[in-house]
Amino acid sequence: MIETEWLIRRSPHLVRMSLGLRQRSTSQFTRLSERRNVRAAERSVTCCLACCLIACAGCGRGAARVAMADFDSGTVASRAMSELDQNSDGVLSELELRKSPGLMASIPLFDLDGDGALTAAELEGRLEQWRGEKTGLLPYRCEVRWKGKPLSGATVHLHAEPFFNGAIADATGVSDFAGSVDLSCRPEDLPEALKNVRAIRPGVYRIEVTHPAVNLPAKYNTHTTLGQSVSLRNSATLTLELTP
Repeated sequence: MIETEWLIRRSPHLVRMSLGLRQRSTSQFTRLSERRNVRAAERSVTCCLACCLIACAGCGRGAARVAMADFDSGTVASRAMSELDQNSDGVLSELELRKSPGLMASIPLFDLDGDGALTAAELEGRLEQWRGEKTGLLPYRCEVRWKGKPLSGATVHLHAEPFFNGAIADATGVSDFAGSVDLSCRPEDLPEALKNVRAIRPGVYRIEVTHPAVNLPAKYNTHTTLGQSVSLRNSATLTLELTP
C-alpha cells in the first residue's frame, strides 16, 4: 500500500523523467542518423570525385594515364590451374577452389557453362573481358559487420591471388564508425596524379579482416575464406557479415 501511494505521488516526476529520457534518446538517435547521412554523402561525393579524377587521368595530353595492370590473361589462367588443379584433370572443382577464396567467391562470374567448376578457358575469357574494359583503377568500398552490427576500427586487406604473380597491387583500409571502408592501393602503387585518390586495381582478391580489440576468427584472416573479384561490372559495395 505504501509503495502504491509513493508511486502515485511520484508519478508526475516519473513521467517527466521518462519523457526526458525518451527525448534524449530520440535526440541521440537523430544525431547518429545525421552523422550517418553526412558520412554517406561524403562517401558518395568522394566516390564521384574519384571516378572523375580516374577518368580524367586516362584522357587528355600530358595526363597520367591509368593503365591496366600488366598481366597476360592466358599466363594467369595457366598459373591458376597449375597451383590449384590438384588431380590434373584440367578442371577446378569446388573442393580445389577452396585454396583460392577469391575464385571461390567468384564462381558465378567465371563459370560460363554453369557446371560449378572452372577451366583455364573460362578463367582466360573472363580476364580478357576485364582487359577489354580498359579500367586501370576503381573506387571500391566494403561494409564490415560483426554479430549483426557495424564494426568500426577493423582493418581490411585485399590480397591479390598468388597466380597474378604480383601484377595486381594489394589494397587496404580501416572501417569508420558505420563499419564502412574505402579501400585503396598504397600511394606508391598509384600514378603520380592520383596518389591522394582511394582506388584499387581490378582483380581477384582474398580478403583478410583484423581488429585491435576484437578477436576475429581465423577464417577471416590467417585462414581466410573471404574473397571477391573486382571489375568495372562487379564493383558494388561488398558487405562482410562476420560471425563468431
